Amino acid sequence: MLKEYKAKVSSNNPITLFKQNEILIGNFRFMRDSPTSQWTITEVAQINSLQAWSTIFKIRWKARLALSLKTEYDFYTLLRVDYMTDHLYISFLTAFLLYQVLMAGAPLS
Repeated sequence: MLKEYKAKVSSNNPITLFKQNEILIGNFRFMRDSPTSQWTITEVAQINSLQAWSTIFKIRWKARLALSLKTEYDFYTLLRVDYMTDHLYISFLTAFLLYQVLMAGAPLS
């Protein structure tokens, strides 16, 4: 019985399930009749990430989610850090290119 339990637990490992499947993107529209009434789902849409994203975006999202699952960090914190590093990279690249353009017109002395 213990072996069966271990097999069942290992088969439900979220990291294993994550590696074997693709990301499913869902969009739900909630509406309510008045500010005091309950929310109701009025529209539902789903699409596979293979159809919606190019390969680089799919890899980045899977990497973010995998890192969150493995390290047990909050996903939103990892997402913010990733966006911040992207912002820093783009800022440094822009500054470097701007420096190159400005120095190209500078007189040699």
